[in-house]
Amino acid sequence: MFRPFVGEILIGKLKHCDETGLFSNFCLRCLLGSTLFVVRFRVADVKYPPIPIEHERNAKPFAPMQIVGDVNADGLGLLSWWS
Repeated sequence: MFRPFVGEILIGKLKHCDETGLFSNFCLRCLLGSTLFVVRFRVADVKYPPIPIEHERNAKPFAPMQIVGDVNADGLGLLSWWS
């Protein structure tokens, strides 16, 4: 089972970004548009939200695990920055 630990370095694909920094897979402040980016980030927290008993018909799918990461260290951020 995939279960990253706090401090682990992961690589993920950023599908969408806007000025709010909210994305379909993870949060990252970005002003660069909606192009696909590949980023290296450090796991800051792993959250397991409670399972909703009832949900609306058009609600977003439930995410049983949320990974909070940061990119504020050397070697982290867009992979293209470090190649």
